[in-house]
Amino acid sequence: MELCQGKFKHLYGSSADLILHKKSTIFKYFDTNSNQMKIFFTLTVICFLQVLAYSTTITSTTSGGNWSSGATWQGGIVPGTLDTAVIITGTVIVDVMDTVAQLSIISGQIKNDSRLTVTGKFFMTGGNQFGLDTLHVMGLADFTSSNTKKIGGRIKLSGGGTWNNGTIDFTLHPTSGGYNVAPIDQGGTIYIIGDTLNISNSSALTFKTNNPKGLVGSSGAKIRIISDFAFTNTGVGMGMGGDSTITVYRCDLADGCGGAGGSHCNDGEQNNGETGIDCGGTCPNCPDEPEEDETDDDTESPSSSILVTGIETMDPGGYLGTVGSGCNTNETSGNQAVADTIFHKIYIGLNSRMVFNSSTYLAPSAKIIGKGTFKVNNSIFEMGGTETDTTITVSKFILNNGSVLKGQATIGSRTLHSLKSTIKSNVNIKAVRLALDNSFLVGAGETSIDSFLVLKGTVGNTLNRPLHVKYNAHWKSPKVSFAVDGKITIDTSGGIHIINGTSTFEYSNGKGPVIDNKGDITFHSNTSGKFLTTTFGNGIWNTDGDAKAKHCLDCNIDEPTGENGGNGGGGSSEGGEVDNGGGGVTSTGCVVEPVPDLPQMGCFNMKDGILHPKKGNTIFGPQSCVTFTNVGQLKVSANGNVSFENDVSSTNINVTLLDNAVLSTNSCLNTLNINLSANTTMNFNTSCTAQNVTLNGSSTLGGNGDLTVTGNLIVVNGKITGTRNINVNGDLTLNYGVIKNQGDVNVLGDFYGKGGSIGDGVVTGTMTVADSSVFDLNPVSFKKKVINLNGHTKLTGEIQLANNAIINIGAGTNFSILGTAGPYVARNITGSSGEIVNNYGTIIKDFTGQSNISSSFNNFGNIQINSHILSFSSISAFEAGSTVNVASGATLDYTNGTNHSIKTGSSISGSGNIRMNSCPLMIESGANIGNTMNINNVSGTLTSNQSLSVANIDNSSTWLGIHNIVTSGYLRLNYGVIKNQGDVNVLGDFYGKGGSIGDGVVTGTMTVADSSVFDLNPVSFKKKVINLNGHTKLTGEIQLANNAIINIGAGTNFSILGTAGPYVARNITGSSGEIVNNYGTIIKDFTGQSNISSSFNNFGNIQINSHILSFSSISAFEAGSTVNVASGATLDYTNGTNHSIKTGSSISGSGNIRMNSCPLMIESGANIGNTMNINNVSGTLTSNQSLSVANIDNSSTWLGIHNIVTSGYLRLNSGVIKNLGDMTIGGKFLFRGGTIGDGSVTGNVTVADSTFINYNPVSIMKKNLYLNGHTWWKNASINLTDGAGIILADGADLKVKDAVNSASISTSSSGFVDFYGDFIKESSPGIQLGVPVTIYPTSIFKGNGQINNLVAFTNHGTIAPGLSPGTMKLSKFPTGSDGILEMEIGGNTMATKDSIYLFGPSSTLVGDIQVNLISGFVPDSGQVFSIIQTANSYTGTFDSIFAMGIPSDSFHWTIVYEPNIVKAKYCPMWYPDLDGDGYGDLNNNDKFCSCTYQPTFVRSYTDCDDTDPLEFPGQIWYFDNDGDGYGGDDDPGCERPVNGFVLSELMGSGDCDDGMSAINPGAIEVCDGIDNNCNGNIDTADGMLSLMVVSSSASGAGSLKYIMENCMVNDSIYFDSQIGGDTIKYTTDSLVFTTNTYLLNNYSNQVIIEFDQTTVSKPIQVLNANTEVTFKGLNFVFKNNADKCSYFLQNANNKIRFEKVESLSIHPVRTCGTGHIEIHNDVSKVRKLSP
Repeated sequence: MELCQGKFKHLYGSSADLILHKKSTIFKYFDTNSNQMKIFFTLTVICFLQVLAYSTTITSTTSGGNWSSGATWQGGIVPGTLDTAVIITGTVIVDVMDTVAQLSIISGQIKNDSRLTVTGKFFMTGGNQFGLDTLHVMGLADFTSSNTKKIGGRIKLSGGGTWNNGTIDFTLHPTSGGYNVAPIDQGGTIYIIGDTLNISNSSALTFKTNNPKGLVGSSGAKIRIISDFAFTNTGVGMGMGGDSTITVYRCDLADGCGGAGGSHCNDGEQNNGETGIDCGGTCPNCPDEPEEDETDDDTESPSSSILVTGIETMDPGGYLGTVGSGCNTNETSGNQAVADTIFHKIYIGLNSRMVFNSSTYLAPSAKIIGKGTFKVNNSIFEMGGTETDTTITVSKFILNNGSVLKGQATIGSRTLHSLKSTIKSNVNIKAVRLALDNSFLVGAGETSIDSFLVLKGTVGNTLNRPLHVKYNAHWKSPKVSFAVDGKITIDTSGGIHIINGTSTFEYSNGKGPVIDNKGDITFHSNTSGKFLTTTFGNGIWNTDGDAKAKHCLDCNIDEPTGENGGNGGGGSSEGGEVDNGGGGVTSTGCVVEPVPDLPQMGCFNMKDGILHPKKGNTIFGPQSCVTFTNVGQLKVSANGNVSFENDVSSTNINVTLLDNAVLSTNSCLNTLNINLSANTTMNFNTSCTAQNVTLNGSSTLGGNGDLTVTGNLIVVNGKITGTRNINVNGDLTLNYGVIKNQGDVNVLGDFYGKGGSIGDGVVTGTMTVADSSVFDLNPVSFKKKVINLNGHTKLTGEIQLANNAIINIGAGTNFSILGTAGPYVARNITGSSGEIVNNYGTIIKDFTGQSNISSSFNNFGNIQINSHILSFSSISAFEAGSTVNVASGATLDYTNGTNHSIKTGSSISGSGNIRMNSCPLMIESGANIGNTMNINNVSGTLTSNQSLSVANIDNSSTWLGIHNIVTSGYLRLNYGVIKNQGDVNVLGDFYGKGGSIGDGVVTGTMTVADSSVFDLNPVSFKKKVINLNGHTKLTGEIQLANNAIINIGAGTNFSILGTAGPYVARNITGSSGEIVNNYGTIIKDFTGQSNISSSFNNFGNIQINSHILSFSSISAFEAGSTVNVASGATLDYTNGTNHSIKTGSSISGSGNIRMNSCPLMIESGANIGNTMNINNVSGTLTSNQSLSVANIDNSSTWLGIHNIVTSGYLRLNSGVIKNLGDMTIGGKFLFRGGTIGDGSVTGNVTVADSTFINYNPVSIMKKNLYLNGHTWWKNASINLTDGAGIILADGADLKVKDAVNSASISTSSSGFVDFYGDFIKESSPGIQLGVPVTIYPTSIFKGNGQINNLVAFTNHGTIAPGLSPGTMKLSKFPTGSDGILEMEIGGNTMATKDSIYLFGPSSTLVGDIQVNLISGFVPDSGQVFSIIQTANSYTGTFDSIFAMGIPSDSFHWTIVYEPNIVKAKYCPMWYPDLDGDGYGDLNNNDKFCSCTYQPTFVRSYTDCDDTDPLEFPGQIWYFDNDGDGYGGDDDPGCERPVNGFVLSELMGSGDCDDGMSAINPGAIEVCDGIDNNCNGNIDTADGMLSLMVVSSSASGAGSLKYIMENCMVNDSIYFDSQIGGDTIKYTTDSLVFTTNTYLLNNYSNQVIIEFDQTTVSKPIQVLNANTEVTFKGLNFVFKNNADKCSYFLQNANNKIRFEKVESLSIHPVRTCGTGHIEIHNDVSKVRKLSP
């Protein structure tokens, strides 16, 4: 028994396993017919029976555990080597190396931490296997369940296995198991050793890997996928593989994998006897040649029999999105490292497919063979081995979607299809069919195609290797790029079909002929189809004498060919196109070395379409031909050079040359139409006829033969040269072209000149146009040609004549100048005096811009100028009998030139203009100029000996010799000169913008019937009488000379207008000999000064509305004339000898009259308005009448005027007013110098307002000056003569502000000063009062400093020294016993008291002394003060001394007289102080007077209650109306007010609300929007705020929202009891906490906080790290919170604590974020609200 349970069982398992493993290696030790074998089998049977007797099935528990633990297994028995273990749930960990007979994994997990050996069968119907050790199955493994099996460890199969259902997931984590996914490049494996894993699924089957192979074989193992259904890896990577000894089979059931590949018919090679790879001979017959459509099979069909590897995310870059153009060969694509390596053989059976979705390296030992399809999808496939190794031989090989095929082995597949992919490196291709579909075929490998090459795709293909096609090629690709080494070679028995239909196919050339044609090239296209090269170099070339390029007429290919066919397109001349290339080099830099020119040996036989040679030389020799059945096109491309030698046959050719192409022929081709593109050349060396010829940009048609064009000749930027005549039977179009032939040009049709030149300027010739001509847009130049225009001509461009060219406009023809003016649009005939235009027909000028004829011009016919300007700028002559009609608005213009004449017998009519500009014009006698014409002489010279009558005249230059001038319209003078010797009669307007009229010798008149304008520049009139009979505007200057006269007509306005500025003048200049007579109205609105310097007589009106109108010669305002001067404006008289305002004239307004260096006489009876202002600067104003005006400025002399009255100021500036009456000044009097009065006539000068006497000496003669306002006297001397006086009225004052001892009043005879108002001396320098001065009772005489020369000084008023306080120095003490000396005492120093110093001779003291104590000063008892000092002795005493405002019985002053000094002594009254507050009672009878100090008495007598020490003058009382102990407003006073307290009776002051006892400086600041503690701050974190109490459930101050936004100074918010049970509603905002916060309601009525989550997102938010929030005594209500977060805790360490809290909502309350909520102390469960 030990033997059976020992090694035999361990090695072989059960007897059933022995049968399945009859090929086990143990049999090699026995001879199958020997006795040893018999004994072995006998022992085996015995052991098998014993095993069966002791075998048991043991099932794991649901909890699992260690394999070696009895607790892991039901019944507590650990499975032994004879037992069957079953794992149903839980995880069983193989913790010790062990062996069982069989193992089933139903749904649990087995983890191999140690090896477990299964000697018999292994069933995995579900569950997981993982671990770092191995599960070794020696018997048959069965994976047939439909459940998913997960493998994360290693299952080793030594006895093969089956799998037909359910997914195997190899991505389980190898150590974690469960639902954990292994990282990339890790995962589970089924390892097959020397046996077979059969996969025969009856439906689609999947497995999944993480890039390591899930199915791995070695030692000749086989992985056979035999099924009609797909087998797919949904993970990453290939998913299966092994060493070089294994084979992977993918076959369908019908194929059976060809006996699993054991035959030579399934080895992927062409063995002896086989006619193909794995076909022919003893193998099945080879299939027929594939149809072309088979190469299109890039789908997954048939989708059933397919193996798909896992997907890799790497993009190898095999497709760039654009191919078929440029030099990019994508050689660098696919250089990434591949993900997997295949060492083994892969067999793909008939009708089966294998798809690689991950990048793979095919090792040299590996092969992919079979009769199925192999596809690489968006991956790199690298082939190892040598270039001679054929490693892939399948029916079809597909590269798809950006894949890259590289390496250096050979592909021998029947069909290779590259779809959007790249084939590169040294990969050789030997295929029956090759299809390139939007792909790259590059690298050094060889490509040989036995049957078909197909180029297709919607984008294009790139070739950079030679392709050898033995049979046929089909080109369906819109773009093919031949890089340096790209070429397609067609054998002599083959052909290439280029099938483009209506599309354009493009190819870019490589180094040689990219299509080396030894057979046939057949083009299949419709009318619009084109086959073009985008570069240069050799393209399509016939390199064999029998080679042909043709259209497919009788081909058996089902392609559209067009109605009539053609080599490159259909049956019209605009049909398809073929580029056959040419020699030379490429244009893109792919190839730079020269390529030799190859001769065309064969023929191009075409029906129609285009033959297109490219860059380089193309030679059509005697052996070649170009034939078109219908009509075709020979198109020579850019830089191409085509030569037709002698005897070249051709038919029906249209010739087209492209940029820089050259076509040379020694014989005339059978040419229909010739079209030469830019920079091309075509040379005909014999005379030739063409149907139509077109030359484009810089092309040249050369040769020496005559050219006859039966149709039309079009020269567009081209050039015709040679010694030939040109005959055009149709039309000739010249569009920037050049015709330099040395013969004649005859055009039987029309000539269209759109730019260019005819003639070479050397050889003469004629050009005759029989029919119409058009000169359009651009200049056409004629050089040394005689041009005969015999038909009607239209000029809509420009004609240029040079080298003595002549144009003859034929009789009976029209030469029409047409078009609309615009930028760069010209309608001219240019030339010089050597070129001539002879007009025998009719020139009609309708062009809306200016046209110029700068050549010589002779008019024998007619000219009609219907629009704008026709200009002649050289020499012109209008001959006798010729006519010119100039329409209204049009102009006949003469600009420049040396000789222009309108000859006798010629005629100019119409209502247009004649204009001269920098040239002379002679109008001969007898020439007819219509009187409706207008003449504009800009800068020419007009000469005529006859009078001229026209409509209008503009003159800016010179007119000579003309007698009388009459205009029915305007005359405009613009810097011109009119020197006519007669009159000028303007029936319309006159516009003077500069210039002169008259010669200064001959007199005459100029009369303007309508308005006149003198603008900008001076207009001069010489020896003319100018009658202005219409309204006139002066915005410039009029100059009068040679006794000229201007008469401004009655009823007209002469307006002087404009804005002042530099160089802007509005003057009439002249001297006394020139005169301006105004009978109308002069209106002066010009904002600058205007001057009339000629003599002026005003018989009409003048309105000066702005600035200054000045008269500077002689002026007279005659009786009846008026002048109005507006406010701010000035009537000025400057210079001149005689100005007068005469009797009966009137000057009104509120402006100014100013005289300057001239006399002005105002005659008696002249009216000067009382609102006028007069400023006499330096003139002399004389009048014999009184004058009443607004204001007067006088700096000169006024004579003879009686009374003067001003409503405003009078300013006297060093002038003299010698009026004979009174002066009344209604405003201020500014007396700055000068004299009033003449010393002979008395009068009064009365000033109603202030007076200023300053700076300069003034004199008053025989006048009294009455000062009724404030007067300032500064630094001026006043001389009063002839009894003149100054009287200062009561209420007025005079202030002396002298600073330099220069103010003085003197008199030479009887002057005086009387003060009824106050005299105030504000400055200390001394003044002189050298006239009798009297101080009247209403006057105070006060001030500082010295007053000298007091000759007679009388005081009836008050003398007050100083200006509080100060010292006054007097030359004598005033007389007057009723006078008062007022002294201020504020101390006993000179700076604190008043004093008087008498510095003159002995004085007598009289009057009274008044003492005023100032600055709160209280003298000491017996204190003495000096008040008067004298330089000499004094006599007399004062009558009394008293103090103002003090009870007479409260003090006693005495006067102390000492030599040279007078003093005042103080002896006060003493009062008892009963309450000790420092104040006594005035009415106390115990008071007494004493000159010594009394210590128990006080001098203050103002106590209101001498019994209450708190009541005294100045006590501060505080009101406490709310009784909180703090005072509010204060009230100083003696008696106690109601609710008044002193500060010592209170806790403090500063109560900011004395009506609220809870508000005072001692209160606690609460967050309620009120300043509770009266510190000036509301709810601020100032250290005083200690309570945050929610007192309102609404919004605003005291609400929760208000507190959180304004008052968060600590972490606790309390709820007032008064809002218990209230609801605080949040409809838009959230509660956001960023610091630790406590919300506490300590009352029984809980507060409700309600959120509407329709508008509030995340109502309660706890933010920032470590923030915690506690809610106590609050209920939260959440509405509309379905599937919404109510509590948001941002961080893991955020916390919300609930105490006595309820949350109520209709829907469950959700939290979000990473924080948590804690529940404490009587927290109710969350309750639902009713919906």
